[in-house]
Amino acid sequence: MRFMSREQETAVAANTPPQSKPNEGKKSRQTKSKKSRKKPKKTPSELNVISRFATCGRCSYLLTAYRLTRDPADFTTAVHKIKSNWLTLTLDTKLCKLVNHTYGVRFDIEMFRVESCCPECRRAFVCKLDDSDNTPPYFRIKI
Repeated sequence: MRFMSREQETAVAANTPPQSKPNEGKKSRQTKSKKSRKKPKKTPSELNVISRFATCGRCSYLLTAYRLTRDPADFTTAVHKIKSNWLTLTLDTKLCKLVNHTYGVRFDIEMFRVESCCPECRRAFVCKLDDSDNTPPYFRIKI
């Protein structure tokens, strides 16, 4: 066994070139293991929609009264037709009165479209009263 002095150790260390790190000089590429795919849009269930409305007193009142005064198939159809998180309900005189009682929005004859929001939770809603563009009157509310 041969022992080296401290001076010899530092001399050897000074003469050797510095070791580079394995990934230092190379650009590292991040490879995607899975291709990014668009996930199919998932329509919420009736219970999910009801639970989203449960956080606000006024909005839950509107939805509950709508479900009680209508055929259950109407609400089920509306839930299946949700687009961009907007629930579209068919507008008639009962729903106009219900919106008036719930949010305090009055519909006049001169109005064609009303956009407003809930005073409690700021949930947006839109009422279209005329059928000039061949679409029936509707009431849309953000989920």
